[in-house]
Amino acid sequence: MHYTNKGTFINFHPIKNLEIFIKNFKSFTKHYLPKKKDIIFDLGAGLGQETLYFSKKVGNKGKVITFEPDPRLFKVIKKMIFLNKLNNVELYDKAFFSENNKSIKFNLVENWMQNSINDNEDSSKFVKIKTVTLDHIIKKNKIKKIDFAKFNIEGAEKFLQKGNKKF
Repeated sequence: MHYTNKGTFINFHPIKNLEIFIKNFKSFTKHYLPKKKDIIFDLGAGLGQETLYFSKKVGNKGKVITFEPDPRLFKVIKKMIFLNKLNNVELYDKAFFSENNKSIKFNLVENWMQNSINDNEDSSKFVKIKTVTLDHIIKKNKIKKIDFAKFNIEGAEKFLQKGNKKF
């Protein structure tokens, strides 16, 4: 745990220089600065550092819709949201996909930065994850405009651009 004036961060290893750490996760907003009342999607939230940053920036009237399908990381980000009292964050333990509520295989590896959706590998490394669609989330939350979306889904972003059926 790292207790700072910017919030409580949870990390698996010590953070030696918090300012450099914070600058690194601000790189997701290099061309966009979150504002009060914004609606932000954080897909592949990991440990939730960006979720915390976004939540503070958009304020109580904004919303951060966060997705983290890795069950290990989901527990960490859920605790971080609780510790920081982030009432404007909606957290999903689902994978972003083209179909709602489908059960898919999620490749769960020791180095969580290499997790993936891939049905062709050794099934002993997989966990079943439910899916959710963008349309479902937009309708459920009555969203008229998404101000910013961060996709950090370990190399699978390319499928979003190509319109691959897995997303």
